Amino acid sequence: MGKQNNAVLNEVAKKQGVTVLGSTPYPLGNPEFSAHLPKIQAAKPEVLVHITPGADDIAFLKQAISFG
Repeated sequence: MGKQNNAVLNEVAKKQGVTVLGSTPYPLGNPEFSAHLPKIQAAKPEVLVHITPGADDIAFLKQAISFG
């Protein structure tokens, strides 16, 4: 699911002239994002698109909020 969404996002972004700063795949069911969040912050994105299904999404959002 995530790989397909990422491919479509990159395709649409390219057509719209949007610069994609990066992508960080993670193993489903391993909702520990603390290693990824500092990298996201360092990239200073204007928009963050995350594809984290179900319980992983809840964990991601809680951790992202705690990182500010």
